[in-house]
Amino acid sequence: MFEGLSTRFDDTIVLVQAGVLREKILLEYKTAKSSNGRQVDANVHERLSFQMMQYLEAATKYTRCSFVVLSNGAFARYRNSLSQ
Repeated sequence: MFEGLSTRFDDTIVLVQAGVLREKILLEYKTAKSSNGRQVDANVHERLSFQMMQYLEAATKYTRCSFVVLSNGAFARYRNSLSQ
């Protein structure tokens, strides 16, 4: 289903023991801001959600695969929709 497609993450950490891949850790760095103090600007939350779905596709290719998102506080501080 995913043949010929590629998924890119910001960074990758691989844990290898005795020449065998034990775990792959995929990293994403996301920042957001809020111009009006109520919601994050643009559609950064949608881009992050899409990247999370891409991780689910990639994770099935490895015995152990983790996904780590490093983000600033805007994701926790502001809502991501227009409704309050």
